Amino acid sequence: MCVPSIIRCAVLLVSVGCAASAVAQPTITVIGLAPGSSGGALLALSADGTAATGEAYTATGTAAYRWTRSGGIQNIGSFLGGNNGTGAGISADGSVIAGTQFTGGSRGYRWTSATGPVNIGILPGGPGGCVTAGISGDGSVIVGLGGSADGARAFRWTEGGGMQSLGTLPGGTRSEATAISTDASAVAGSSNTHGGERAFR
Repeated sequence: MCVPSIIRCAVLLVSVGCAASAVAQPTITVIGLAPGSSGGALLALSADGTAATGEAYTATGTAAYRWTRSGGIQNIGSFLGGNNGTGAGISADGSVIAGTQFTGGSRGYRWTSATGPVNIGILPGGPGGCVTAGISGDGSVIVGLGGSADGARAFRWTEGGGMQSLGTLPGGTRSEATAISTDASAVAGSSNTHGGERAFR
């Protein structure tokens, strides 16, 4: 696993304050360590920056967690019977998290404080496997990469409709979704094609 060199023993949060008579200066704040970890990384922030999700580095791999300014670090648990995963996206208000768990394979999840991490399933007819990459502002839509009968495909997931393949660019054999707009109307990602790897929207 490649660990970002800027983070050694704790997770850092960078914020920019606005001073009336001076150029805004960034500040770096250590938010602490998840229990049993040696370091970690924040991978996504809520709209106002008061909540975040990411991964903690443990002796057995990575553990997904949620951080809030008021409550600190919270391990978000597992539905696969282990504690090896990551948080990849967080809703605008910080109440919903999308991520991936890796114990016994890769499976995407959607987390709330009421439900804990819930498996979002796989692409219809696929061999399994799912890696999440982003979540909409209200937490209702998740995007990422899933295994299909035709290979790796970008997906869009909703609770009512499940996981839907977004296909590939013409001539492509694989694709992945890497980001979603706040209102869930647009998805960004990449796909291979006859001319090589290309970005898509």
